[in-house]
Amino acid sequence: MSIKAAKQDQAILSHRQQAQALFSHASGRQAIGCREHFSAARGDKPMIEFLNESSGNTIGIRATGKLTKADYETVLIPRLTKLFKEHGKLNLVFLMDEGFEGWDLEAAWDDASYGLMHQADFGKLAVVGGPAWVAWSVKLSAILMKGEIRVFDAGHGDEAWQWVGT
Repeated sequence: MSIKAAKQDQAILSHRQQAQALFSHASGRQAIGCREHFSAARGDKPMIEFLNESSGNTIGIRATGKLTKADYETVLIPRLTKLFKEHGKLNLVFLMDEGFEGWDLEAAWDDASYGLMHQADFGKLAVVGGPAWVAWSVKLSAILMKGEIRVFDAGHGDEAWQWVGT
């Protein structure tokens, strides 16, 4: 990972705070996804899990429930940043289980920001399962990514692992 990407990783919080302030000002209410909401509603259980099948630069992630900024700040971004430093490019299998509900506003911002900052750092990205709108979003965002992206239907995780490993 380049120094520029590391600095951009650190800037995510600043951008998120600006977006939250704009949202709060425009709507007259506080933006969702604060730590208090995360702690009270979910008991601090992350909705993102790194899978044991991960090895070297091939990483598996399972998502469930609704992803929040806390999931990104405490689990996903720190771990991916460490893995980028260790391996350079990563191959990723992103599994959305049957309980996956999507992203809150701040998590969606983090996902888009982090993905764009690392658009050249993913060799292969396999997205498995999830609602139809996620598949369309992934296919649309593929034009911005430098690596290969494929969407797999739920239940085709083995195919996804095989594809990212080749």
